[in-house]
Amino acid sequence: MKLSFILQEKDYLLHQLYYFKTKESTKKDSRKAWFVAFLGIFLIVLLIYLLGDTATLYFSIALSIPLLILFPFYHKYRLKKINHRTVKEVHKTKFNKKTELFFDENHVLISSPTGESKLSYKVLEKIVEISNYYFIIFSSGMHLIIPKDQVNTDNVDEKLKQLTIRGNAEFSRELDWKW
Repeated sequence: MKLSFILQEKDYLLHQLYYFKTKESTKKDSRKAWFVAFLGIFLIVLLIYLLGDTATLYFSIALSIPLLILFPFYHKYRLKKINHRTVKEVHKTKFNKKTELFFDENHVLISSPTGESKLSYKVLEKIVEISNYYFIIFSSGMHLIIPKDQVNTDNVDEKLKQLTIRGNAEFSRELDWKW
C-alpha cells in the first residue's frame, strides 16, 4: 500500500500539541504553574491584608478571582504559542513537501525531500487516530503524521489495524481529542 500526502505547518503543530499534551510531565508542569500563580496572588493579597488597607484588599481580591479563573486559558494559549515557535524552527524545511509512505510485508518505507527511511514493524509502538490525523509512533523515537483529508481513510484504517497486530503495537482511537 502506498500513501502520498503533503504536510503543512498546521499538521506538524497539531502533532506537537498532541504529543505535548499527552505527556505526563506536561500535566504536572501545568498543575505546578497554576499552583505558583495561585500562591503568588495569595501572598500579594496576604501582604495587603497585613498592611491593613481594606480598600486595596477588596480591590486585589476582586482582581484575583478573574485572574485565577482565566489563568488556565492563558497558560494553554502560551503553551500553544511556544510549541508553534518550536515547530517553525525545527520543521521549517519539511513544510509543503510531498511525503510518500510505502507499506511492504515487514517495513514501512518513508520517502520525502529530506531523505528516505526504512523502519521495521517490530519497532512500531503505537498508532493513534484523532479526528483529522493518524500518528504512527515508533520506539526509535520517530513519529509519522498521516492527514486523513489527503488519504483514503477506509484503506488506511484497515492497514494500520493490521500493522498493530503484526507489530504487536497499541492502537488508540481518540476522535474527541482537542487541544
